[in-house]
Amino acid sequence: MADMGKIIKIDKFTFRVDHNIPSLDFEYSLGINKVETLSKNFYLKLGSNEKRISFTATLYLEQLKDFEELIAKVEARGALKFSTLESTRTQKIIIDKFSSSVKDWVLVAQNKISFYTRTFSIGGIVI
Repeated sequence: MADMGKIIKIDKFTFRVDHNIPSLDFEYSLGINKVETLSKNFYLKLGSNEKRISFTATLYLEQLKDFEELIAKVEARGALKFSTLESTRTQKIIIDKFSSSVKDWVLVAQNKISFYTRTFSIGGIVI
């Protein structure tokens, strides 16, 4: 899978972000809520800052049965290891969005190795 765009690892699963997408989308939530009163508006800082990430990426699996393991980990709502080849540090992500508009898996062969692929939209909180 060399030279195929940005590689992302979530737990032991490998994803590839298409080459035409320059980066992952980040959103920072600072936990500030507006409270409106009759005379004045107040802004309250509630909780800590939250860093969200979202991207569309293609999952590569050698065995389709491994997909069930990934779904179980997402459904458990636990923190999973998250890294990219461009980053030297491993982070953790709690995935709260995992969807696919494509129903079927595609079988791809590269360098005498076959992979099942499917594209997913993924979003979560980086912790």
